[in-house]
Amino acid sequence: MEDKLVSIIIPCYNLSGYLEACLDSCILQTYKNIEIITVNDGSNDNTQEIIEYYARLDSRIIAIHQKNQGAAKARETGVENSKGDYIVFVDGDDYISLDAIEVLLRELIESNADIAFANYYEELHSGFELITITDGGIITGREFIKRVLKDRIFTIWGKIYKKELFLSSLDYYTDLMRGEDAVLLVQLAYNAKFVKEINKSLYYYRLKETSATKSQYVKNLLCAFRARFVIEEYLLERGFNKEQDYELGIFICFILVAMLLNTHKYDFDNFWKQLIKEKTRIYLFENKEFEIYYRQNFNKNYWRLKLNYLFSLKNDRMFERIYKIIKNANRN
Repeated sequence: MEDKLVSIIIPCYNLSGYLEACLDSCILQTYKNIEIITVNDGSNDNTQEIIEYYARLDSRIIAIHQKNQGAAKARETGVENSKGDYIVFVDGDDYISLDAIEVLLRELIESNADIAFANYYEELHSGFELITITDGGIITGREFIKRVLKDRIFTIWGKIYKKELFLSSLDYYTDLMRGEDAVLLVQLAYNAKFVKEINKSLYYYRLKETSATKSQYVKNLLCAFRARFVIEEYLLERGFNKEQDYELGIFICFILVAMLLNTHKYDFDNFWKQLIKEKTRIYLFENKEFEIYYRQNFNKNYWRLKLNYLFSLKNDRMFERIYKIIKNANRN
């Protein structure tokens, strides 16, 4: 498989103190036939200097600099400039194990899959914790989408993709500052016939500290919410069913609860409040079979949405009191 070129695409924005470890992990890969496309998305620290320094050290590094347009546009730029048969995304504040590309590519080719993904490590204050999202196996693209929805596997990184998946019409949703990676992942999964799950950890996810203002935080939060409804619309247009695909209902109701718990904290406008009620009506009032399933498996979230729909319940302490009464009544 040594003749297969793999394109590693790294979106970069203000990554001083992080990017060096990421680039080191890429250039030291056991699989050598790679190109490393760094897309500097208008950084205002010394990210550009770091990229240029590494590009002089390793000719496989391709340095692209553009004005700040967000991670989605940086990924799109990287794909457009890639020459590889396969695509791997790595966030510039993370890094990968030294055999990551070799393992991902080998497993993908041997299984004749279109996407392969593995477990990863997440950085905590006490060190890295193993996050297990797969025990291995091969599933269809549709089954993978259901796993993405149910288990919230939203990240575009930690996976390898056949380049041909990107040749069909894709929308990178460059106007979204959060959640855009999940939207792209679902589109790629829809184009895939088979997905290979690898029971090995190959990616190191690091939480980069930022100093976002409250208004920026709320804007990003709303972008993440919007991304989930973009995914819902995309899947419904392609044959997913509210009545039969419970994973979609779980996915949307989870977002509705997250919105509900933040609505009163940040005083969202009426559009979002009405959207919560409208989606609650569709999934929990008009879909009786799913309503029974959701109540049995997600009882507390079920009542959060129900009580908000019926009474516009705003006080979370009041909800806890009512919920205890309901729970005790059900036991009796």
